[in-house]
Amino acid sequence: MSEKYKLLDTGSSGEASKRPRCSVEIAYLYVHKEGQPGADLGATLPTGRDRRRLIRETVRALFGSRTAGTPAALNCEAYLQDALYRWMLGTCHSEDSWSSYATRLWRWVRDTGRRSLSAQTDAGPRVVADWLYTLEAEGRAPRTIVTYRETLRSWYTWLFDRDLIRRSPITRDIRRLHRVDRGAVQKANGRRQALTLAEAQRVAQWALAPTTSPEAGLSVLLQVTAGLRSQEVAALERRHLVEREGLVTLTVPGKGQRTRSVRLEPIAVAAWRRYVAERRRQGERGPLLVAPGGGHYGRRSVQRWAKEAAEVVGRRLEISSHDLRKTAATQLLLRGASIEQVQELLGHASADTTLTCYVTDRKPLGVTTGITAEGKP
Repeated sequence: MSEKYKLLDTGSSGEASKRPRCSVEIAYLYVHKEGQPGADLGATLPTGRDRRRLIRETVRALFGSRTAGTPAALNCEAYLQDALYRWMLGTCHSEDSWSSYATRLWRWVRDTGRRSLSAQTDAGPRVVADWLYTLEAEGRAPRTIVTYRETLRSWYTWLFDRDLIRRSPITRDIRRLHRVDRGAVQKANGRRQALTLAEAQRVAQWALAPTTSPEAGLSVLLQVTAGLRSQEVAALERRHLVEREGLVTLTVPGKGQRTRSVRLEPIAVAAWRRYVAERRRQGERGPLLVAPGGGHYGRRSVQRWAKEAAEVVGRRLEISSHDLRKTAATQLLLRGASIEQVQELLGHASADTTLTCYVTDRKPLGVTTGITAEGKP
């Protein structure tokens, strides 16, 4: 392999010697597979905008040479910039998608310092796992971490398909350690889901069906009618449920030290009676939902039951456990509840959170101002 495949020179100046340089082997493989960097590739968007130019500008602004107009640029070598451009050109189909992909790769390159193509191909599973754990330590939501992981998976799959690496560093172990369902990833991208009233009715019928386990039916109805979180359902104990004068009330321990009182709807009470009759004794203490070996069911079990309920209406990949909670908020507001009442039911500190994150439909305005032209002079 010739020295010509070393893209960046090694001049005597200190600035040139600090530039990231592609290894001879990776440069040789890349040129024979993709051609020289800067080739005129791609297609034009139907709207008339030049898709190639837009993606190249995005890559240059984040990964190119740092200038006064591009303070976020990482000074990456030209082979890496060209590879990122080709990857996004073949993977992304909208400006939002390639902007989000480029932003996540920018964070990956900035944190790891891998600013050349050969440095990217040298990344192993341990490097990826450690970086994802760093994001987790910063308090990032699990679904956000998975969006970063899936972006890296797409990037390294592209490199693997071009024989630049032997195997992708996104191994099965990493996918299992940072596992979030597809519905959560969609919500991380801003697409919020909720069941319609007809779908919620079908889910309720499934929850009370003889073929459905009593604990699964009760768990789903507590989320879709009372707006409980999956971790709240898993943490409930028998002492939290009080039956008095024909009313069944739950004292739900929420986030932090906050608790709230929730009155169960008749259908949830029916599911509770069924569960008591088939699974546990009325006076028994301990968890509200008792696992077969004793103790609480885990949060994963509650989420799995929610997925089974979503499969009834054909939306297993879209609806997650938290979407059942959003369904409760949406239906209550559509049926005339005030935003303050729904906020109290869900345990939110602010009504803005309830409106922006947990309501997918708004009740149409059913009244008018009453202003008419009658009696005008």
